[in-house]
Amino acid sequence: MGVEKRQSMLTPKMAGEEKEHLIRAFAGAIRDIIEYIPGPDIGTDETCMARMKNEIGRAVGLPREIGGIPLDEIGAEEEIRENTSQVLKEATSKGILPREAAMMLATQRVKKAMCCRRWSLF
Repeated sequence: MGVEKRQSMLTPKMAGEEKEHLIRAFAGAIRDIIEYIPGPDIGTDETCMARMKNEIGRAVGLPREIGGIPLDEIGAEEEIRENTSQVLKEATSKGILPREAAMMLATQRVKKAMCCRRWSLF
C-alpha cells in the first residue's frame, strides 16, 4: 500500500509548521492501523518520517541520526519519481489536477488493500 494519500495534503512550498501539523495529524489517524507502516512519498522526506515515528512509534525512511538509511541509499527516490510520473500521467489523461489524481490513485490502492484484508476504513 502506497502512501500517496499523504501527498494530497502536502505541497513542496508548504510552511514547516503547517506540514508538521499535517504529518502528525495523519500519524494520529493511522495510529490504530498497526499493519500500516508509513514511508516517504511525494511531498515528504526523512524529517516527516521521523515525526511519524515520534508520533506513533513506526515508520521507514528515517534519518541516519535516528537509525535510518538515507532514502537515496535504498532506492526510494526512484520509486517516488515513478509515483509522481504515474500521478501526472493520470492527471493529464483525465484532465484533472495532480492532487485529484493522487487522491484517486491512493483511494484505489487503499480499497484494494482493504479488500484483501476483508476490513474497511470506508
